[in-house]
Amino acid sequence: MRGAVFANDERIYFAAEALKKLGMEIDCANDYSRGQNLLVKNPQNYDFVLLPVRGTEDGTILQSAGTSLFIGDFLKGLSEGTPVFTGRQTEYLGQLNLTLYDPFKDPEVSKKNAGLTAEGVLWFLLEYTKKSLFENSYDVVGAGHTGKAITEILRKLRLPVRQAARNGHLDTISMEQWERETPSDVVIVTVPALVLPVELAESWEKPVFVLDISSGQVGADPKIAELKNITYYAAPPLPSKVAPESAGVLIADYIGRIMSDKNIRKANAAPAKNEG
Repeated sequence: MRGAVFANDERIYFAAEALKKLGMEIDCANDYSRGQNLLVKNPQNYDFVLLPVRGTEDGTILQSAGTSLFIGDFLKGLSEGTPVFTGRQTEYLGQLNLTLYDPFKDPEVSKKNAGLTAEGVLWFLLEYTKKSLFENSYDVVGAGHTGKAITEILRKLRLPVRQAARNGHLDTISMEQWERETPSDVVIVTVPALVLPVELAESWEKPVFVLDISSGQVGADPKIAELKNITYYAAPPLPSKVAPESAGVLIADYIGRIMSDKNIRKANAAPAKNEG
């Protein structure tokens, strides 16, 4: 089995290495020269393609050295039905009628990646609040896999933390209650929808450190950064910062499962050979 990998961060590079350990033949474009070498090859020779986590908006991907690589023609040349793995299924990719797979929508990958994100949140808070973790209180907005993982790791450290969700239950409060009450020192937004508009942040009368780790960083209005009492950050992909190898292995294992399943179904659908 042969795969083409376009890597522009360490996660994808480590995913390529993990795929090789699974016995796959991998051509990895992790710099400009390797990218050019890969692009001159016949796309139809590949059984799958792994793109950067953020996909591509226009057929161009930025590489780690700051160079750009146009892969649109390569993608258009793939055989029909070739699996293309990416964490962001952009409008551009949809228009190419590719067979797209998002590893992060897989329940197993999502749950394990949430744990890596939670570790990344701790690193980010230590790096950017310039204070001990134990000097702040925390609000985690959202109760999906990521929100739960962050809340769990903060509680294991015995830090004061509240979790807000659409419907409050057990150890969470409702969004309505959270909006009415005074925020904690640190607000971590995990919901991929606007839950922290400027109007709400303007009502806060204390300094608040806001970290938006929602998909696409859409949970908090970036204009809140203009408010004097708000310190606002839209987080980078945290697993790639603190545990790129672990994150890459998650992606590789998912690809291995998908490709194994496709091969089994292909074999079952094939006509039986005449052995006699």
